[in-house]
Amino acid sequence: MEACYPCSVYGHECTMGDDRKKRAAVVCVLPHGWFDVALWVRWPGALFPAYAGEVQASSAYEAIEQVMGMYRLRSVPYAVAIAEDGSLIYRVHRVRL
Repeated sequence: MEACYPCSVYGHECTMGDDRKKRAAVVCVLPHGWFDVALWVRWPGALFPAYAGEVQASSAYEAIEQVMGMYRLRSVPYAVAIAEDGSLIYRVHRVRL
């Protein structure tokens, strides 16, 4: 079976079948979790994060790296990643890519 774009990136076969219209409209279920990520560019001192995003990643740190990449940030003084189900809250200081 041919893999669709998200599945080919993560190296597992697509479970959506061969329907091309359905393939374009539906995203495959990946074995990674969703994370809400917040990034501060001033810490301490800023009450609210400067950047935020929701991404799918295999770890909280990878989620922070993805959001930093989306906003083209090389470093942040403080970042938080929270798992969608609330099972993990990951806080980190002085993140550099």
